[in-house]
Parts: sequence; C-alpha cells; structure tokens
Amino acid sequence: MLRVFIGITIVIVVIVLMLLFLIFFFISHQIILLQQKNLFCLKSIGIRNHELSTLTTFALILPTLVSFTIGIFGSLAVQSILMDIVYEF
Repeated sequence: MLRVFIGITIVIVVIVLMLLFLIFFFISHQIILLQQKNLFCLKSIGIRNHELSTLTTFALILPTLVSFTIGIFGSLAVQSILMDIVYEF
C-alpha cells in the first residue's frame, strides 16, 4: 500500500513540475513578445545587445523568483495547517 502511495505521489510531482515548466515557457514567450516593441526602440537608440539581454532576463527571472518564494512559504503554511488538523484528531 505504501509503495502505491509513493508511486502515485511521484507521478503527481512529475506532472506538476512539467506543468510548471510549460507555464513558465508560455509566460516567458508572451513577455518577450510584449517587450519586443520596446526592445526595438531601445536598440534603435543605441543600447547594446548584452544590455538588452540583461533587461529581458531580469524581466523574466525576477517575477518568477518572487512568486516561487511566496509559493514556497505559502505551501509551508498550508502544510503546517494540514498537519495540525491531522494530528489534532
């Protein structure tokens, strides 16, 4: 019984991680499309490519890191609440 539970848990974790990476890909793609007009404008006034790359990278990674951090602390809070409920009864 325990092996079945562990197997199901592993499958669910893998599916959630795949969905997370898929969603990140589509969000990244949309951010780049939205910034494309600004990037062309900045490129035309003489901003170098590595500066534009840095700008785009920070625009993608910074919100992701913030949401990931908030998500971890939120999930830890939910886990604590659920563990308290389980051990209370």
